[in-house]
Amino acid sequence: MFLSPVFVSISVHPLKGRHFSGVVAEKWIGKNSSKVGEDLKVLLSQLSGTRGLEQSPSALYEELEEERNASTIASDQTMAMITRLQEKKAVLHMEALQQLRADLNHLTTKPGLRMMEEQGEYDNEPLRKIDNLLVEKKEIQDLEAEAEGTPCILRVS
Repeated sequence: MFLSPVFVSISVHPLKGRHFSGVVAEKWIGKNSSKVGEDLKVLLSQLSGTRGLEQSPSALYEELEEERNASTIASDQTMAMITRLQEKKAVLHMEALQQLRADLNHLTTKPGLRMMEEQGEYDNEPLRKIDNLLVEKKEIQDLEAEAEGTPCILRVS
């Protein structure tokens, strides 16, 4: 099928119906182009089958209302899911804070402090031993220096 290079604009208003006759097309294009009118009729019949151009306005309004209802339901479900996720997030956040507080309380109570002090004492014990050894070494060095400066008197009895 060959269509002439004529541009036809079809605007469809839902209140006025969805009909576009070949007679209007012929008047618009010109009476001498009956082939274009026939081609346009064929094209319009194909469009009406694929786009529902032959539906009545009430059927179209009913379909529009169904689409609106479906959209509203989907929107409500999405908002409900968002609300549930926000509530779950808040619950998890509160549980984490409570656990953190419990852990902090455990560390600051007397058993917790005692445990930390014992660990500190255990960690500091080797340092205390080293300090004691250094003090003893210093005392020995002082005694040796004093002994070198003192004349030695031996008594034989």
